[in-house]
Amino acid sequence: MFDKVKKSGNNIAKGSFFSKYFAVFSAVIIVCMLIIGIFLLFFTVDYWRDTKLELLQKNVVNMANTTAVSLKQAEMLNDWERAAIVVCSSLYQISDSLEADFFVCNMNGEVVFCKDVLSPDLSLTDSGHCLFHNNYKLKSSTITKASKGGFALFSTLDGIYADLHAVAIEPVILDDKVTGLVVATAPVMNELVPYALKVLGMFLMASSLSLILISIAVYIFTDRLTKPLRAMAQATRHYAQGDFSFRVQLKGNDELTRLVTDFNAMAKSLEALESSRRSFVANVSHEFKTPMTTIGGFINGILDGTIPSEKQEYYLGIVSDEVKRLSGLVNTMLNISRIETGNVELVYESFNLTELILSVFLGFEQIIENRGINIFGLDFLEPMVINADKDMINQMIYNLIDNAVKFSNDNGDIIITASQTPSDISLSIRNSGSGIPKEEIENIFERFYKVDKSRSSDSKSVGLGLHIIKSIIELHHGSINVKSFENEFTEFLIALPKSVK
Repeated sequence: MFDKVKKSGNNIAKGSFFSKYFAVFSAVIIVCMLIIGIFLLFFTVDYWRDTKLELLQKNVVNMANTTAVSLKQAEMLNDWERAAIVVCSSLYQISDSLEADFFVCNMNGEVVFCKDVLSPDLSLTDSGHCLFHNNYKLKSSTITKASKGGFALFSTLDGIYADLHAVAIEPVILDDKVTGLVVATAPVMNELVPYALKVLGMFLMASSLSLILISIAVYIFTDRLTKPLRAMAQATRHYAQGDFSFRVQLKGNDELTRLVTDFNAMAKSLEALESSRRSFVANVSHEFKTPMTTIGGFINGILDGTIPSEKQEYYLGIVSDEVKRLSGLVNTMLNISRIETGNVELVYESFNLTELILSVFLGFEQIIENRGINIFGLDFLEPMVINADKDMINQMIYNLIDNAVKFSNDNGDIIITASQTPSDISLSIRNSGSGIPKEEIENIFERFYKVDKSRSSDSKSVGLGLHIIKSIIELHHGSINVKSFENEFTEFLIALPKSVK
């Protein structure tokens, strides 16, 4: 997915942002699992308690019915021993199956039937009493409450047990009269703790496996999420060293992909700017070096007598022209600096834009005649009054016409047209010639940018004219566009408001 990313850069990034991101994700997952585990534990305990009480209560009701039926038959048959065997046998079976203790109490709270009264052959013991339950006795409050209706709860059963038990009590009703109570008890801790530990163990196994799988997924997700960030960090190190060719590669259609796309676009702009800057430095150095060499050579020739006195005035004229050219270049650079830093204060005044255009064209009259260039459209220009900074607009018009003249072919054509509305002025300047390559049109307004020198006669330009034009137009809240066809023409379309105040 990514290329040109050094391992060292990745390791540095992984040691910081990646590790923190992964640690936060893992911590959140572990905390969530702990919370789920705690809720599961409470749910398990409540479920066991409810289930245990419900089971005891359901069976204690059945046992109460069985006891009532057995006592009724014993009364009818006068066979109390048989009834005792049936009741105690039932108590034994149900106690054994539910791992609980079922017994029957009389209305004094004393145990009269229990599972321990039976001998191994399912007959009554010789004593007919149970030593284990002999000391069990319910309080009168419990007897009264149970007589009104069965209930189930967790208690020590009136202090009979030292620890908490699940307790269910149901009255035995015979001939519409409560004759006894069936009591069922089951220890809590002996059953609940193993049950909870078993459920908790299953949860820990499942959560551990889930944690491993989630950690792997989070690691992969975090790595993919932070990989472009590490690549961009690596790219910035390249840019800091002056290498703007580095690009971050990422496939997808999400916010991160758009961020990388914008980052690469920024890198492309920086690369173009750096290339233009280097070209600008080279061209400006050449522009300064050539006239200074000329000036120095001619002045030295005058001083040492190499140039005869009768030709000194001629060569001083050349020196003067070179000084003016240097001054113009310096002024251009200063203007760009002021415009870009926002230190330009526009001085608005109303003037005739048509007169300004004609005046600028007159300055190029000699060059136009020497190259046989034909000018069309000046005769059709109507007076156009605009409220703007006259010096700025003059420089903008001068640069446009200078650009059209320089890039027109010999004996070519320059066509100027203009129109106006109550609020705006539209101006078009077209020149025939080699045109601008399609792939370079989007860059021609950049600072220091020059179209391929092999396509133009402007070998001395430093690529600032069109940038100044656009800057001045934007200062006046206007717009500029360009149309060009190679080996045919280039046309600049300008729109300016008549007043920006």
